[in-house]
Amino acid sequence: MVALSRALPTTRADLGPIRELPNSLARRHGEALLETLARAKALPEDELPRRLTRQPRLAKDPGFDARLELLKTARNRIATELGLEPGVLGGRGTLEAVARARPTNRAGLEQVAELRRWQIEVLGDAFLEALR
Repeated sequence: MVALSRALPTTRADLGPIRELPNSLARRHGEALLETLARAKALPEDELPRRLTRQPRLAKDPGFDARLELLKTARNRIATELGLEPGVLGGRGTLEAVARARPTNRAGLEQVAELRRWQIEVLGDAFLEALR
């Protein structure tokens, strides 16, 4: 769709040179695509979709990567002890959430939305020890 909106074709022949548009799609849906583009071009400026603004990135926390590695090591050790794949106990997103939150006790772990109760039971002590 981005390629179509940039090229703004008005005829079926105009669809051919658009590399991102498969020929089969142009043959099957060419007229509908052209009609949709014509309707979009006819919209007044104030009815066009607004560009989404991105949220600013969080400032880089210098200790984040080190905490993440410590949490991975703790998770991997527990996984080995239990005979499980590490990702079963907690994925990267979960570990990142814990690293960002920097919990110092069980109550802090319970505040991390990405952590489930069973994960706190299985990994909690190891995570807290790793973050000390």
